Amino acid sequence: MKKLVITLLALVAIVTAVNAQGMSEEQREKTLYNLIVRMRPVGTQYAITTTPVTYNEYWAATGSKAHSAGTSVTKAAKVTRAQAENMVKKLNAETKGVLKFSIATPAQISQGSKKVGLHGEMGPQNTQTQGFFLVLPHSQWKMYKATE
Repeated sequence: MKKLVITLLALVAIVTAVNAQGMSEEQREKTLYNLIVRMRPVGTQYAITTTPVTYNEYWAATGSKAHSAGTSVTKAAKVTRAQAENMVKKLNAETKGVLKFSIATPAQISQGSKKVGLHGEMGPQNTQTQGFFLVLPHSQWKMYKATE
């Protein structure tokens, strides 16, 4: 019985610690700010994230974790297409249409790789990567950069 009580208390402590690891509003804002700031323009068409979206950025945008315990939040977020689209939807809703994010297409990734040197788990002839990249129209990215 004593072992059962100790085990139960240990489980309660673990659950409490996990739930206490939420992201503060300040951390969330800083993470989303950094997401936009690290984007680079590809000509005058659009700006693209230079690395795939991370688990931390996904968490900041959606409010839910997509990574398992022990996975670094700085790694590329390997999520389903639906989850990536959900992140974009939430980002666009939060900016109230001022910024219109979208998921980068293979052509945008290829062009971005050639023009600004994207980083990720991809080879020089390959547009497939772990995770996904985001793009913003150039005019919206430029407007945001001017306000920082």
